[in-house]
Amino acid sequence: MNGQPGFTEEAYAALSVRVQEEKQKNRDVVCSLMFDEMAIRKHVEWDGTKFIGHVDVGSGVDDNGAPDATEALVLMAVCLTAHWKVPVGYFLIDGMSGNERANIVTQCILKLHDVGVKVCSVTCDGPSCNFAMMTALGVKLEPPTIQSWFPHPAEPSVRIYVVLDACHMPKLMQNCLASYGILVDETGSKINWNYVEQLHILQQAEGLRLGNKLRSSHMMWSKQKMKVNIAAQTLSASVADDIEFCRVHLKLYQFAGSQATVRFLRLIDRLIDLLNSHNPLAKGYKAPMRPCNEHFWRPFTDQVKSYLVLLTDHKGTPYVIPNAGHHLLVYCAQLSLLLAYMMTWLAQVMLLLLVCTC
Repeated sequence: MNGQPGFTEEAYAALSVRVQEEKQKNRDVVCSLMFDEMAIRKHVEWDGTKFIGHVDVGSGVDDNGAPDATEALVLMAVCLTAHWKVPVGYFLIDGMSGNERANIVTQCILKLHDVGVKVCSVTCDGPSCNFAMMTALGVKLEPPTIQSWFPHPAEPSVRIYVVLDACHMPKLMQNCLASYGILVDETGSKINWNYVEQLHILQQAEGLRLGNKLRSSHMMWSKQKMKVNIAAQTLSASVADDIEFCRVHLKLYQFAGSQATVRFLRLIDRLIDLLNSHNPLAKGYKAPMRPCNEHFWRPFTDQVKSYLVLLTDHKGTPYVIPNAGHHLLVYCAQLSLLLAYMMTWLAQVMLLLLVCTC
């Protein structure tokens, strides 16, 4: 196998064989294209024929003057109608613009189309470069008119939906609240990070925890920005319940006026559960999103989307502004992207592995 950077031709050959096998059974191969970056150590060495370790996008041109690669951008096709996935290419990069990412994604979709694979969605996390890529592809992320899809490069009548990685979103939400300190909801009430800090201080002083997992590592979140569990445990219903208990029952002055913060934490906790469902037998907000339980999750998602769009800073400036560096946009975008994707595909075919017969 040729393991050089670029698109992996052996993977496309294997996919072509799988497509032919499925055609004999009158079935299509439907996949989601997923990609992400992995950090790699800067290192250049001679392999006997050339220097490796420089930026390499699979062009076949050796450029010893190129910068050293710091990341590997990996693309993977994940089948939505069977239990398999296959890497279809990787690129050694040192940062990449949105337009360059859009070009790679487009080329990958075209190559998958050439071998007969139907791509219905693209999944990625939420850094600004990926939002620029979505814009270059044709996705519109500015509320209230969010267009969650872009036309297939080979079949313009076919829509390809973008789905943001649910596990990445809590980290951005925690970073937003902790960085800015105060958010203001639609009623003018303040959502204050200080209440979370005060709860941690109280627990440290008393030597016990009120049924939550807050520790010093959660307060020093800036050193662990990439840990999902830190964000999920901070923006949790248990933290909301404890803040409310300190205000209502213990009547501690440092938790006075925390109603908006409690509401915010509970909504985000439920949203994390809903968007990160992985158990087909789960109930409530952890249950998979299906057509038969739309009456449950549709009103909630509409409520949360409206709630997030109306959040502002203390000066009244909305946080959901593209290119403004705020991270509330990603949750609003994710809700719109996911719901549009669900409504278009889920009612027609069983695309998601978690969807079972109701």
